[in-house]
Amino acid sequence: MMYIVQWKSKDPIATAKKYVEKGHGIMAGVKVLQDLHVVGSPSGFLLVETDQPELLHKAAAAWGEPTMECSVIPVISGEQAKAAL
Repeated sequence: MMYIVQWKSKDPIATAKKYVEKGHGIMAGVKVLQDLHVVGSPSGFLLVETDQPELLHKAAAAWGEPTMECSVIPVISGEQAKAAL
């Protein structure tokens, strides 16, 4: 299943330092399809794929408070949406 991990930094300097040092923090078992950053904003999105959503919960908790707000949104492709209609 695919998910969008939406994030927004509460402390852009600390978040940037952590990102440069450790990457996006997604662990084995989760495939990152896209790593997107909003231009001029301390926020962005990851499009990921996994059959273990608990790993996303763990990653969001690790990146979350106090420096980040994270939300995880399950998504399907346009082709999957068409097939469901």
